[in-house]
Amino acid sequence: MSDMQSRHTLLESHDEAARVHADLRKSTHEEQPDAELFRPTQRPPVTILTVCDDGKRTGEVFRIRTNVFQIGRTEGDLCLPHDEQISSRHVTITRQLDGQQPQLVIEDLKSRNGVYFKIRKARLEHQAELLIGAGKYRFELPQGIASQASRPDNSPVKTVPFESIGKVQAPALVELLSGGNTSTTLLLETEYWIGQSKRCRIRRDNDVFVSQEHALLRKGKSGRWSIRNNKSINGVWLRMPKVTLSPGQNCDFRIGEQLFHLKFGV
Repeated sequence: MSDMQSRHTLLESHDEAARVHADLRKSTHEEQPDAELFRPTQRPPVTILTVCDDGKRTGEVFRIRTNVFQIGRTEGDLCLPHDEQISSRHVTITRQLDGQQPQLVIEDLKSRNGVYFKIRKARLEHQAELLIGAGKYRFELPQGIASQASRPDNSPVKTVPFESIGKVQAPALVELLSGGNTSTTLLLETEYWIGQSKRCRIRRDNDVFVSQEHALLRKGKSGRWSIRNNKSINGVWLRMPKVTLSPGQNCDFRIGEQLFHLKFGV
């Protein structure tokens, strides 16, 4: 994922939903304490990793106090040997210093199947990979548009040969099926809903992990495509090589079929 992609991606975790419900339950007459509970101010916060139980948002909790914590199928500080989609060494969690500010970096260790992060919305780059319910998708741009999207805004624009214009196709969302098969939806309109509902242009009517109107795929005025989660139960997951958290931030990520919740401090 490029720096440009990261600036246009908002992560999402189940902590945010829980916080909203907690705020609603609070009484307006509840007494507020006159001071905060003590917390360290001169050392980095503790990292809390939850390995979610199947079908739940809770699970086994690890408190990470070391600078590096690796997860894999057969190697690392946490091994998950029962999931064959996980590489031997799959992902690392590293605490670093950015000046005087600690930060937490979650990075893919060049695994075969990648690391997916739960997002609220994101701008899509060429060949971006998404998980929606039980479906896996790849966003593709025509060759000419893809090369323009990866070029800095101030770089010169090359003239496209006339004979190549006919080869340019529409952007597409490609579903990656088992056995190497694919199902392609050409994105000829500016907006596509994804979900179980009959109103959705991209339907997943037999996917029990997909909400009625799960996500919205939209082309903006700039011509760039983005995807937004529509408060679905299981969310939208984007494959990214690296994500950085600041103290107090959290995220959900997935390797293989294992879900994790990560908090950098409380």
